[in-house]
Amino acid sequence: MKHGEKNDLLKGYKILCIKAGEKKQQNAFDIDLVKYLADVPAVQQKYQTGGYGNQPVVKHKTFGFANMVALAKQAAFKPEEADAIVAAFNDYNAQIAPAK
Repeated sequence: MKHGEKNDLLKGYKILCIKAGEKKQQNAFDIDLVKYLADVPAVQQKYQTGGYGNQPVVKHKTFGFANMVALAKQAAFKPEEADAIVAAFNDYNAQIAPAK
């Protein structure tokens, strides 16, 4: 498979998630994961600081060149980001279950 073909396949890649009590699945790439993980502060903090191998999450107050570059990096699919999301969800699920 050529490099371009692989990138075309990954463009439609999704990680679907749903919280208990919700009816609709959401694509993890399209939601605010920091907010989504708020029920388990330890997981939220680890994800926000890049502890799962993801890019640290930074809230942008201005829209300068550096912010445009950061947004472009977020828009490009990276397998590391997908792995980080799955790892964060695994930790979230393991820690939220006993709280029920």
